[in-house]
Amino acid sequence: MRLGWLLYRPLVSLAISVVGVLWLAPRAWAGQLQSWQFDPNQSRLEVVTDTRVQPQVVLVADPARIVMDLPGTTLPNGGTSQSVGGAVREIRVAQFDNNTTRLVIELAQGVSVTPAQIQVQATADNRWVIQLPRFATQGADSRIVGSGTSRSLPTVATAELQSIQLTAEGFFLRTSGRPQVSVRRITSPDRVVVDLVGAVVANSLSQREIQVNRYGVVRVRVGQYQVSPPIARVVLDVDPTSSDWEGNYLARRGGVNLTPAGGVANATLNPQVPQGAQVATIQSVSLDSRTGQLLIRADQPLYYASGWDPQSGAYRLSVSPARLPSRVQGPQLQPDSPLDRIRLRQENAQTVTVLVQPASGYRVRETSRPGPQVVSLQLQAVAAAPPVATGVRSGRAVVVIDPGHGGPDPGAVGIGGQEKDVVLRISLQVARLLQQQGVQVVLTRNSDVDLDLAPRVQLAQQVNASLLVSIHANALDASRPDVQGVETYYLKPDSERLASIVHANVLRSTGAVDRGVQRARFYVVRETSMPSILVETGFITSSAEGPRLASATYQTLMAKAIAQGILQYLQAGRR
Repeated sequence: MRLGWLLYRPLVSLAISVVGVLWLAPRAWAGQLQSWQFDPNQSRLEVVTDTRVQPQVVLVADPARIVMDLPGTTLPNGGTSQSVGGAVREIRVAQFDNNTTRLVIELAQGVSVTPAQIQVQATADNRWVIQLPRFATQGADSRIVGSGTSRSLPTVATAELQSIQLTAEGFFLRTSGRPQVSVRRITSPDRVVVDLVGAVVANSLSQREIQVNRYGVVRVRVGQYQVSPPIARVVLDVDPTSSDWEGNYLARRGGVNLTPAGGVANATLNPQVPQGAQVATIQSVSLDSRTGQLLIRADQPLYYASGWDPQSGAYRLSVSPARLPSRVQGPQLQPDSPLDRIRLRQENAQTVTVLVQPASGYRVRETSRPGPQVVSLQLQAVAAAPPVATGVRSGRAVVVIDPGHGGPDPGAVGIGGQEKDVVLRISLQVARLLQQQGVQVVLTRNSDVDLDLAPRVQLAQQVNASLLVSIHANALDASRPDVQGVETYYLKPDSERLASIVHANVLRSTGAVDRGVQRARFYVVRETSMPSILVETGFITSSAEGPRLASATYQTLMAKAIAQGILQYLQAGRR
């Protein structure tokens, strides 16, 4: 998808004049409308969803209105409408059908616009703006904001941003009064924008730029927008591979809690070190295999941060300021150890890193502090069995195969049937082929069951997966049966080679149309710590590719290609 300003011209001249129709993006899974905001002063509607979306926008006459349809998107809290005044009479949001959310900007009687005056901008994969012309007058001097429900906001400040605190969970924005909170992710450059609508920045908050280098956040910037109502804006400049962020107002604490999506374990962490801290010398790193407790001891108080390292796939403990003597080698691991591997290294002059690879069937629990000079990691056996875990034993690579959708969520539906059925049949064959070659395989599902996205990622983390491959089938509108081809998606740099190898094998084996290897922020490739990719095996709505995807012969061909790509990747990694 090409981001930028898109200008539309009339396609036909009828009683209903069409501004233009955007092609419908292939949907990997259903999303939700996260928020929408109409600013009468700027004559613009901004829409944010929780997954990528390619809207369809048309201009309709009698009465004049701009209609934006969001395919593959649902409205969590039901339809709403909001009167605006002036040139824009009303904004309406509704669930048009089971798979489409519709937003309508209805203009006042007598107001007319031409297609050339309307611009549609994609500022991110999941964020779109409709820019209307600047009308001569506006009847309402307030923004209209919603997330499933609509509400008018006051035109004066009702809250004050007083301080920003770094916490063990993320950040806490202390406020007096309760602002409306809007959080959105923006790319190029990557940043998270937190708007406190109806708030002003307190004069006492003199530091407007804070260097952080924690949770994947490089720095925090604060600004004031003197609009109606005023907006106190907090911008997190983040690493491209860091988590998205969530914000919630906590009345009992008197402020807004900002946390990485999925918790701090999914963020890139660096220690927060108080001024004047003494350099700690690591004295020992020991493991009690019976209790699964890993202890790091030093001669000075330890300051640390921990979380899953996206590069190595291991659980990382970073201690600073610290020194690692050469005599400290770490524990000797036994065959039944809850640890598969542990690495100690002096990262730089000030930082010691401990990388912990739990054995299959174990997970790392939060760090604890028996004392200021000791840090403890608890290795805990996975209590509940995952949906399907076959042949998981210590000492070998573990591959997670994730058949998309399932249960009441059919995924894409077209000539080739339902996506959930096609990808399950392919995934089961991939798993069997890998097992025949001695690879440990975990399936996120092996039947037609309902499974959300988070449990898929949690399963991969729990079994200490070496890599994850999510298998899907693509779709377009029924009016485009000519579109076909294979796409493979990744996000993090350590996943690009896996994506390229699997994609090349699929093209070579099936002869499918090449739609490329691309970066995307799908949940299963964003929130995993191991190399992870999402393979779109073809268009189930294609007149040519749909019947092939429904064919048992082609499904086997596809499964063999994906399995061969995974094996090639694993073998290259062992050389």
